[in-house]
Amino acid sequence: MTETNTTRPLRVLIADENPTSRRFLARVVQDSFSDATVLIECSDTGSALELLLPDVDLVLVDQQLPEGGAQELLRRSGAHPALKVVTTLYSDDERLFDLIRLGAAGYLLKEDRLEVQVEQLQRIAHGEPPLSPAIARCALAVLGSSSNTAGNIVGLEPEESDVLNRLSRGYTMREVAGSLSLRPGSISAHIAAIYRKVRTA
Repeated sequence: MTETNTTRPLRVLIADENPTSRRFLARVVQDSFSDATVLIECSDTGSALELLLPDVDLVLVDQQLPEGGAQELLRRSGAHPALKVVTTLYSDDERLFDLIRLGAAGYLLKEDRLEVQVEQLQRIAHGEPPLSPAIARCALAVLGSSSNTAGNIVGLEPEESDVLNRLSRGYTMREVAGSLSLRPGSISAHIAAIYRKVRTA
């Protein structure tokens, strides 16, 4: 997420039908950023689109939001520059892959503890998105339809291909880094590049 204007607070739209979930996500946001934040809340997709004004910096949208869900919001707000993060119950839900292709910058698992979601949101804001095995397999299905003679996926750098293959087999990021002798930050950079490439595949 780009640096916000220092003359105004970070503006965050939280779109979730459940008031308890909205309150919890408000805590996640406030604990994630040192900047002052203005929180805007709504409970359905239509309201979220109306409230997604040009000065909104971050959107947290429930995957199953009424009146269209995260998919509809992402589809209709593709040109808006806000960082869009999906909240979901399941990281192995392959439908998340479609949301990434529509522009989601990452996802938070609703069942995770507060401190875990805070860390994950901070990582997403710094361009370090998550990539579960299920989503990695979806990426392989899309990007891996053509591979060169070395087994690398066309359109991916060799290390990106190695990272994606290992994540799809259930390796953790730490295990991937160790097996490829790379820093964890390099793995995050490769995942961010994979996100960008699946959107144009």
